[in-house]
Amino acid sequence: MDEAFQQRFGRIVVDPARRRLLIDGEPAKIGARAFDLLMALIERRDRVVSKDELLDLVWPNVTVEEGNLQVQIATLRRLLGADAIATVPGRGYQFVAPEASQSPGERPTSEPQPADVGVGAASARGWLGVDWRLWGVGAAVLVALVIVGGWGLRSRGPASSGKPSLAAMPFVNVSGDSLSGQLAKGVTTDIATDFSRLRDIDVIADSVTASMNRPDLDAREVAKDLKVQYVLTGAVQREGDLVQVSAQVTDGATGASVWSNRWQAPTAGDLLALQADVADGVASTLGSRNFFVMRAIDAAKAKAPEARTAYDLYALGYADYLKGTADGFAEAKRDFDAAIAKDPRLSFIYVQRGWAAVLHAMVSGGDYIAALTEMERYIRKAIEVDPLDAEPHVALAANLAMVDDFAESEAEVERGLRLNPSSADIMMKAALSLAYLGQPERGAELCDRAFRLNTMPVVWYAIHCVESYYMVGRYADAIDMVRRTHAWIPPNPYWMGYQLASEAELGDGSATATLAEFKRRFPGVTMEDLGYATAYRRSGDRDKIVASLVKAGAPLCLPPDRAAKLPPPMHLAQCDAERAKEAAR
Repeated sequence: MDEAFQQRFGRIVVDPARRRLLIDGEPAKIGARAFDLLMALIERRDRVVSKDELLDLVWPNVTVEEGNLQVQIATLRRLLGADAIATVPGRGYQFVAPEASQSPGERPTSEPQPADVGVGAASARGWLGVDWRLWGVGAAVLVALVIVGGWGLRSRGPASSGKPSLAAMPFVNVSGDSLSGQLAKGVTTDIATDFSRLRDIDVIADSVTASMNRPDLDAREVAKDLKVQYVLTGAVQREGDLVQVSAQVTDGATGASVWSNRWQAPTAGDLLALQADVADGVASTLGSRNFFVMRAIDAAKAKAPEARTAYDLYALGYADYLKGTADGFAEAKRDFDAAIAKDPRLSFIYVQRGWAAVLHAMVSGGDYIAALTEMERYIRKAIEVDPLDAEPHVALAANLAMVDDFAESEAEVERGLRLNPSSADIMMKAALSLAYLGQPERGAELCDRAFRLNTMPVVWYAIHCVESYYMVGRYADAIDMVRRTHAWIPPNPYWMGYQLASEAELGDGSATATLAEFKRRFPGVTMEDLGYATAYRRSGDRDKIVASLVKAGAPLCLPPDRAAKLPPPMHLAQCDAERAKEAAR
């Protein structure tokens, strides 16, 4: 267990990094929701946390029954003991188990603070000055009561940030048999879980839409009733020995289908695997950066500047980002900063802003190290805004790997994948770090799965898979990823080095033309310039890329005067040996 991150409360030990709970030294079986609730209470143990705030924290962007919270609180009390969580009537809950340094009978000396803490009291909690989640209970979120089956439900309207909104309808059992019914219910539940992890779309899930479970559904009426832009519908149908699942997204204003897909499997096969593929595929495609944001760009352009929401500004920035040019990335940075100023609660915008800084430096020849520092600053702000968002954790992992902080990079990769194990975007960004961390096999597997799950892959996916595919010997795939990357951003010597290395290993003669192009585009640049000596945790991975580049005939070593200006960790051992020989002559 990671001692740096575990927290102790008497007989209770919590390890947030590994999402583990130990009671009296023994692992306790705890569900994902219960663990998220426990962490939310522990992180705010100095005060009472309202029910609304807990629902926003543990079920973000999803409408759920308040009874779900009560069930999870009861689960935690069974595990931790009845006295670990106090109920404050009319106000909420507070985690009151004593820390390891306290005596068992001791309680915090300060009085519990109200959930609606003022700016002054909250300023010590972070750079924003107030806890962002409190704002979500105010004007930014419409909270309504809907009575369904006797439960009080919280139903949200469109957020002031302008994020796209979608109603995820229960999947319909067209065949009427029990197997199809179980699959339909399972897919509906899994999709709701996957959507709850997304941050750039507001989703109303099945706890509100359950009463609308019928085949003759009019998506436009649903969109109007629930005040959403899009409606997701699906069906399960059994035909002989096969079962088929279909899903589609409808534009609520026009009734037009904007996306659809089908999955099929034998009824005697692994239907749980089919269920997971459907749910993860839906969430990976619809939750991807390339889906709703692309549809929002034209609408954002049509608005007057003063009428644009934070999401509009983000969409405009993303359009500039996808240009792949120095000017495009510079414009994207300005738009993302404007979006953050408009609404500082949206963690995904900070992350995109960080990537824009690094790519701008890369394509413009700017200060790459300064850009990495800038990227880290934005990503750490994103984590502060929303520590349960997986994306900033995997982005931070990539950032840390690029500056050789492999231990913390690995911890951040694992955090990100635990927080959202079913998103293709998260898989891709994790794969980039895994190649540097000595786990290219795992990185290649994540790349393969991401491309399979997301039926509309993003243009920047390829840049995350080059190294993993090369390191596991999939040279043709590595070359394909480099070419896709250079179809987006201008050719870069670092990625072109991987193309050279891969072509040399294939031995088909293509490396000769690529080497000539490399020398023409980047005169005087050597492989030692590009940092291959420091890129990898395992020395064997570094040796592999250098050996392939030698085979390709690539310019390897810097002359002594330029090498003296290069940080010693970037020196290649072969080059130091050559320079030593030259100096001795």
